[in-house]
Amino acid sequence: MSNPQDKTDAIREVLGYFLEHPQTADTVEGLARWRLAGAQKHRTVEQIREALDWLVENGYLAMVSKPYTGSIYSIAKEDLPRGRSFLESGSAQGQ
Repeated sequence: MSNPQDKTDAIREVLGYFLEHPQTADTVEGLARWRLAGAQKHRTVEQIREALDWLVENGYLAMVSKPYTGSIYSIAKEDLPRGRSFLESGSAQGQ
């Protein structure tokens, strides 16, 4: 991504989507092309992938690999409070 603020914004945007739609389970491409397509700022598939990678590495989202679809991302119900706290804190440490 072009700068740390863009990365932080993408992370917050992706996590925010999962918090608003906790039943969502989708691929990088599905998120970028369909679920986040109407977002305030258009993001590339690569920006979404980087945000998802950070969110998985930091325990905010889960990822499972499926033979025909590839990686599927989702949030667990027990992770919703932690995700909300992250969004309220305003930062993405360790990016």
